[in-house]
Amino acid sequence: MNKLLQYTAGALAGIAFTASAEVVFQCGFRNPEDLKSFSAWQVEPEIRQDGVMLSVPQRVNNAGLNLKLNPADIAGQRVNFSVEARGTGIAPAREPWNGGKFQSDIKAPGHHSWPSAKIKLGNFDWETLAFSADIPADVTNAQLMLGFQDSYGKLEFRNLKIETAATLLDLRRAANMGFADPVAGDGKGGWSDQGPDNDARNFKWRSPATFANVPFAVIDPAKNNGRSVLTMRAANFPAGLEEAEIPAPAGTVGNHLYLLHTLCYNVPGAVGSVEVTGNSGKRQTFEVQSGRDIGDWWNPKPLANAFPGALWPNNSGGRVGLYVSHFELDPELKGVKSLRFRSANRSMIWIIAAATVSGHRYDPPSTERVVTRADGRWQELARPATPGIVPGSALDRSFLSQENAPQDRIIVNADGLFARESAPETPVRFLTAAEAHDTIFKECATKEKTREYVRQLKLHGYNMTRLHYFDEMLMRDAKEPLQFNAEVLDRFDYYVHCLKQEGIYLNMDVMSSPVGYTPGYAWAPDPQGRSFNFDLYFDEGVRRNWAEGAKKLFTHVNPYTGKSLVDDPVLAVLTCYNEQEFAFFRNYRNWPKMAPAWRKFLQKKYGTVEQLRASWGEKLPAGVTGWDQVPLFKAEEIRDSGNRGIDIARFLTSLEQNLYRWYTAELKKIGYSGILANYDMGQEQRYHLVRQEMPAVFMHSYHAHPSAFISEGSAMPQTSSIANAGGVIRGLNSMRQYRKPLLITEHGHVFWNNYRYEQAFVTGAYAAFQNVSGLTCHAKPVSVIPAKLYQIRPFSLMFDPVVGASEFLTAFLLRRGDVRPADGRVRITLDP
Repeated sequence: MNKLLQYTAGALAGIAFTASAEVVFQCGFRNPEDLKSFSAWQVEPEIRQDGVMLSVPQRVNNAGLNLKLNPADIAGQRVNFSVEARGTGIAPAREPWNGGKFQSDIKAPGHHSWPSAKIKLGNFDWETLAFSADIPADVTNAQLMLGFQDSYGKLEFRNLKIETAATLLDLRRAANMGFADPVAGDGKGGWSDQGPDNDARNFKWRSPATFANVPFAVIDPAKNNGRSVLTMRAANFPAGLEEAEIPAPAGTVGNHLYLLHTLCYNVPGAVGSVEVTGNSGKRQTFEVQSGRDIGDWWNPKPLANAFPGALWPNNSGGRVGLYVSHFELDPELKGVKSLRFRSANRSMIWIIAAATVSGHRYDPPSTERVVTRADGRWQELARPATPGIVPGSALDRSFLSQENAPQDRIIVNADGLFARESAPETPVRFLTAAEAHDTIFKECATKEKTREYVRQLKLHGYNMTRLHYFDEMLMRDAKEPLQFNAEVLDRFDYYVHCLKQEGIYLNMDVMSSPVGYTPGYAWAPDPQGRSFNFDLYFDEGVRRNWAEGAKKLFTHVNPYTGKSLVDDPVLAVLTCYNEQEFAFFRNYRNWPKMAPAWRKFLQKKYGTVEQLRASWGEKLPAGVTGWDQVPLFKAEEIRDSGNRGIDIARFLTSLEQNLYRWYTAELKKIGYSGILANYDMGQEQRYHLVRQEMPAVFMHSYHAHPSAFISEGSAMPQTSSIANAGGVIRGLNSMRQYRKPLLITEHGHVFWNNYRYEQAFVTGAYAAFQNVSGLTCHAKPVSVIPAKLYQIRPFSLMFDPVVGASEFLTAFLLRRGDVRPADGRVRITLDP
């Protein structure tokens, strides 16, 4: 069946169609007959040899050509629009979405959209304009405009083509679950009913969407009563769909069925089936098999008939996603009338997000593994047998260090910069080496290796080291809370001794691990639901663990120095808890602990529920009559506008302020009087209030952070930091406070990003220009272990020559001061 627009015989004259079922309309604009399908307004179109000319001498509201499309021919389709255009003197409009127009107008019940392609201003030669639109199955009106809106000039068009790419089946009526699941195990909500730590709220879908080269229509839950997927019945989700029938738009043709779907609680065997009813009345059934047509949504990998189509980070720390599968349809079906999904009623949960029928066989993205070998194009970089810088060589930056530095405590001077206590007028900037959680195990396995490792830190120009996740190192192999690993502690003591000898200061987190100073693996979801970054707000036992761990570690007397860290100037700064802001954007299963504090906060502010309702209006559910009924806010509501959003922000701010005061008091009890800060990544303006009482501001941010940390299959943005005007360093600087040091304790242009060579010229140079007090490229910039394979990895810098060059330059730009700080500064006063 040809999917052609229905015109009168006269209107078809001069229009070229193909025999393909995919071409809707095609027009060259090279003879007057081509214009018979169009209506013109406010312009006299002129057919020329090259195409049609639309000339508008002065600004008009609307002028151009309009083509009405037959809704029946495009209903439920992904439609591609393309045309060639040339412009002369195209004037700018008063709104950015106006100007030259190549735009469709699509209407359906509850839907009105204007997909379009951007037309340049001024003069431009012939170029192809193209855009795609997903047409609702219940479309009532569709048209295409070529011309001007709030603009003028001369536009020429030729070779217009409208074609359908695929039929996108409408799953809206059958959908029973959303992407986000606020409450686990309640039989409703979203995804697989496993709660907010294990749902699809981080799935960044868009429309029109293509996954693994296949067009799909993903349901917007906000436009479908919160429902976006079909979650099938299973032993782990008895409230799911036993079966679901999906009608196809009339006249749907194509020999290929594609599913966008995934699986939870994966076990081998049949997941369910898809029964296809054809326009001929014939039926064809496909059994969907785990391990062939679909796999578990955690860590998706290519299978025989399934390819990962969408990947995103899960709140519980994993990499999850959806698969795209292909099924060949029997030609005797003569198109598709409907699909029927049936559950196999086993333990695994089958989730279907979209289905597409097409005449195209879309090939999945290549899974080829690229291996670079030394050849005529690539040359191996010469490396020493033992990694490191040769003393006295051109790379040696040890001359930047001050030998007596760690004998002299770091303070904040009158100008709001770091300085040594004996010379407060001379600012000190820190180039910091970030040590990962395995440093003490690998690099400092012996005293000889420790001495060489710390010597290399100095040769690389580092005058500070940040020991990260040290609580996890200390608790390695522990059976009980606070049972420190004696070997790790001894290695650490000797490491500190060597730092003092080489003039290198120490920067530490009091706690980093989500299980703190207790047994357990820090890098996996905890079976007991522990997440100390959140629990520290509400759990007295977790607070005791933090305080007792800090006391045991920082008052412990180092046998090599004769001092405890609270008394040793080598300890320059402390962070209370690494990236604690994540407490309110993850770990949702622990959130009920927050409800009493939330209600107490509101009761103290408003006094009565009636006063609360007067402030919140419809944001407070109608049935709430007592404080114990006031619902806790959700993560997606933290940035709500209006009075309720203000209350949420003030509540969270009060929690963070009070916890920092508790941290300060506990460290004061054990004798720590040095520089302390917390909340080292949040860039919301309210964090200025949270950090107001801190002597310094510590911050983290990255350019091109991978989508799933460092796991196989994660995505890496290939964007330039110069192209976005140094967004990372601008964001970091936006958090600094007047007359306080800004210490950037994590940053980096992350490998594999193509533009990471920009790091020194953007982050390094602008940090120096803005008089930032320190930079820490994360992580592991130095190694002394002979390497069998010099492998470059994200967040593992030791063998990356590009990062090595950036750190070399940054040592001079920032530490030596080759970029002079700006002469002036601007102080902005914010109303709390």
